[in-house]
Amino acid sequence: MPRGESQASRPASQNVNTGNLAGVLWYLHNEVVERTPRKFGITKIIRLKVQTKATQPLWEKGMNFGVRFAFDAGQATGPFECGRDEYGPKLCQGAFNSSYDVGMHNGSVTGAFEWDTYGYFVGCNVLGHFPFPNYKIYYPDAVWYSLPGPCPSRNYTEWDDQCRERQPGGYCDQTPTGQGNCTWTYEEAGEITIDELTGIRNYTKFLESGRKEYQRWADRGLGWTWWDSKRDELANEWRLMLAEELFDKKYPESTPSKDMPDPKCDFNMRRFYEDKGYYATECHTAQKGERCYKDVIWAKFDGIYKHPEWYKGLTDESTFEEFQAYLYRTSPIGSPCPPPCT
Repeated sequence: MPRGESQASRPASQNVNTGNLAGVLWYLHNEVVERTPRKFGITKIIRLKVQTKATQPLWEKGMNFGVRFAFDAGQATGPFECGRDEYGPKLCQGAFNSSYDVGMHNGSVTGAFEWDTYGYFVGCNVLGHFPFPNYKIYYPDAVWYSLPGPCPSRNYTEWDDQCRERQPGGYCDQTPTGQGNCTWTYEEAGEITIDELTGIRNYTKFLESGRKEYQRWADRGLGWTWWDSKRDELANEWRLMLAEELFDKKYPESTPSKDMPDPKCDFNMRRFYEDKGYYATECHTAQKGERCYKDVIWAKFDGIYKHPEWYKGLTDESTFEEFQAYLYRTSPIGSPCPPPCT
């Protein structure tokens, strides 16, 4: 997972956004090189080798990744669920606000519905889809990710031991277990500078000469052509190819780029925000004659044998209530099974 950084950046680690190489190049093209000097003083693309494991609640929804949060100075800035109506979740940008209505999740340690429900998951989004950007992009298969670390409700300058303890984040220095506080780990895997990628020998002299890397209004540089034609997919594929080749050239001992496929972003917005526990639901153990009872009996005595992959964590020895609870958690909203009384 590459990431754009400045020479003065904190060590790339936790509470940050990353992407695949296409996603990072899109970010550089649209938000960094059009500014003089570059936004945030970004000078390089670092590469991280990241290992992830979904939490059980997220896995039961059929996903390895949750929603991709933006991180600014180490603070998660949304989108957070801030209420619900008959149409579904209402989403708000910015840091989580304690005034948000998150139903039965109000007052939890994490505060946010998302982390309270699924743990500190790694997030992702395919560019061109929710949450941002929601318009056509021209970099092939571009993806962004979010890597939650400790105290994501505050920026770096406000971290303290109590916040770290109450909000540990998902980073762990071992193989991820899928527990809510151990969903990802990483190791650094090299870096390239924007200058060496694009052929700029001295950025200071480049600016002093009056040249510009890219001008949005003109869709080209001034005295420079590397970033020309942002909406040309072939040109963007060429830029992506050059970046991959440069990493491979600088780090010949590493696995070639072509042999390191990007992890598929399988975030599903509809399934992710289906939380029937958002407002507390009255429990009821299914009784004979009810539709839920029939569904549970079929799952326990038939489905578990025909399709064991449908019932992760259950066996033929699991109780009736355990099967009903599983159907309640994993079925669409409006399904006939309420939570069982135990």
